[in-house]
Amino acid sequence: MSRRETIVDRLLPGGRGARLGLDLGQGAVKAVRLSPGPGGGWQAEGFLLDRRQEGIVDDEDLATHLPGWLRDHGLTGCETVLGVPPDISRVQVTAFPSDAMKALPAMVAFQTRQLAELSEGAFLHDHCTMPRRGDGQIPVLIGVCLESLIEDRVGRYAPAVPHLADLGMNSLGVINAFLDVHPAPSAGQFVLLLDIGAESTVMAVLNGAEVVFCGSLACGVERYRTAL
Repeated sequence: MSRRETIVDRLLPGGRGARLGLDLGQGAVKAVRLSPGPGGGWQAEGFLLDRRQEGIVDDEDLATHLPGWLRDHGLTGCETVLGVPPDISRVQVTAFPSDAMKALPAMVAFQTRQLAELSEGAFLHDHCTMPRRGDGQIPVLIGVCLESLIEDRVGRYAPAVPHLADLGMNSLGVINAFLDVHPAPSAGQFVLLLDIGAESTVMAVLNGAEVVFCGSLACGVERYRTAL
């Protein structure tokens, strides 16, 4: 899971125009615009919308407010990747033999179908390979989400986002940020990452550059604030 694979290739597939990543959190909306920079690189610019300060009370209100905010900041012309919050998505890590990589998409789809058999709804999935282990196994990060929840999210926000191109899992943001700063962590060095939001916390455990665990807790800043 290199920086180029998870951030550049997946967020900016094919083309050199500006792209926008949009995280619609419960406390604030975070946006990052990546634009072509000198020397073939990318320049990042961040934007923040405080929902409480703007008096945005729920998701319907946000969907109404969002187009004007994007327009005021000149973000309406960017192809956009909309974040999927951790409370409606699931991340799991499964290791596959290195000689099974050609069949990997089918194997991931099979695992997703098995999960769907335990539920009444259909599931959507995506995956990302990580560095090969010493035993030759290749760990794969698999994201799974109920199709009905994705349809609801896209249906609510697609009219507010003019160029909605793709969806991304918010829970991977803290992992990508860590690997961007530490692109080659040593195997055997375990790191715990916490991304504490308004109402939930993402927790990830890395062994070197390999994600060992990634999950979310229904506990965020608001609960700590109430306790204090």
